[in-house]
Amino acid sequence: MNTLLIQIVLDIKSGRVRNCDKLGLREDEILALNCLTIDELHYLINTSVPFLSFRIHHANLNNMLKQARNAQVQNRQISRALHLGGSMELMRYFFGLPSWNVAALRRLSGVNVGQGRNRALTEKQDLAVWLQWRALDTDNRRSPDDLDVMMQIAEQQEISLTSVWHLIKEWSAT
Repeated sequence: MNTLLIQIVLDIKSGRVRNCDKLGLREDEILALNCLTIDELHYLINTSVPFLSFRIHHANLNNMLKQARNAQVQNRQISRALHLGGSMELMRYFFGLPSWNVAALRRLSGVNVGQGRNRALTEKQDLAVWLQWRALDTDNRRSPDDLDVMMQIAEQQEISLTSVWHLIKEWSAT
């Protein structure tokens, strides 16, 4: 608890009184802690009387850890999609990202995108994508929303993710 007490005093001295409010300190306690001498602080740190307690909300902590992991997975997936040539439309569809956010992420990732549309795939590329999509769709239930498989195809065929997505959407519509 020594560290917590020192952090509270540092927060008070730095003007971050709201942190103390959130911990449940009353105004008079904040004022008293603000006026502590070094000797008084030393006494409080070394006392055996418990006056601070620290409680972990395990359910909240576990939920936040899961959310942090999920966010990290999604950020990696977004980065991968951008590097594979994911269009604004694709990024909005799969991740809900507005165009300004996609542009900023591209810029921060060093992804340069040319103006205009991607060039059309050759028949050979089209067939290669189809064969790979069907090979991965052994139970005939592969969804046109299966982004991971589309990214795998784009990587292996060395074509843009957007081109793969458009082909699969087209095939799924028929």
